Amino acid sequence: MFDRWRKNYDEATDEQQREFYSRMFREYPKQESYHLTSVIRFIEAIRDPYVFEFGGWDGQLAAETLYFCPNVEEWTNFDCCHQAVTSTAQRDHRYHPMPCEFNVWDTTREHFNTLVAAHSIEHIRQEQFHKLIDSLPDLEYVYIDSPLSAKTQNWHGYEGTHIYEAGWDKTIADLAERGFVRVARWRTGTNMEQSTAYAFRRKLA
Repeated sequence: MFDRWRKNYDEATDEQQREFYSRMFREYPKQESYHLTSVIRFIEAIRDPYVFEFGGWDGQLAAETLYFCPNVEEWTNFDCCHQAVTSTAQRDHRYHPMPCEFNVWDTTREHFNTLVAAHSIEHIRQEQFHKLIDSLPDLEYVYIDSPLSAKTQNWHGYEGTHIYEAGWDKTIADLAERGFVRVARWRTGTNMEQSTAYAFRRKLA
């Protein structure tokens, strides 16, 4: 199923992608792939973060982070799986679930100064990640947690919706080209899947 999804990825319509993730929600509703400690350390070091969370599923990471981080001004969870993003009642007034189109990077969104992407960029193309960064003109801080290796990825046979082609070396270089420097690194993941998280900050002029 997943290799077929990867094969058809580039031709799939927005509706087809959202339908596929609706199926994923029905079959695999519990998705808690995040490292809370590193997210909290990243967020608490930022003054007045306006967070754009990419692919936050049911908002569980947001709920836990907001509990520990009173400095957050706003946290918006953008996810193309409408069933997931609207499935949890989040009581914190700073949290906003945002069901969106699959190609969320096609719309420019101002005022977000912080991007949180916990186990989400591996589900899109490298070029789409570039577009996501470029669609947030006020971005100053970036957090990425992902099970990437250093070099090129090959996801053939992988039982999941991973498709991102680049490794960490190229991803870090891509962010550097856009003015971001690496400021922190954490070893994250589980016994099932090791991953690494990085924090980046836009270079001061």
